[in-house]
Amino acid sequence: MKIRIAVFGAAVALAVTGLVSDLAGAADAKKQWGVRGLGTFACSKYTAAPKAKGDYVNWMTGFISAYNWLKPDTYDVAGKMGPSSFTAFFDVYCKANPKKTINDAAISFVDQFYPKRIKAKP
Repeated sequence: MKIRIAVFGAAVALAVTGLVSDLAGAADAKKQWGVRGLGTFACSKYTAAPKAKGDYVNWMTGFISAYNWLKPDTYDVAGKMGPSSFTAFFDVYCKANPKKTINDAAISFVDQFYPKRIKAKP
């Protein structure tokens, strides 16, 4: 139940606040938006809590689900990647960018993998 709430919360937060880096109109007039949950945490907090990585992956799953819903011509930006790929990405990104947020890491992920996205349901 806790995981379902976390995923749903991340998806709703993403959908409602428009956390898509290049989606027109997805932020306020100053190009700012609200981030909730684990997305607000610094990468340094992620790297310091290896046992909590599953919670971050759940947040990322919600982020990606909402991104897929909001982004035109996108069925799945993560393609065939799953939880272990998200963890590996966070591990590398957060080690290199400890002051950035988990939301920044998620945006970097979708920006990097968008060209390889699945555009339509297989």
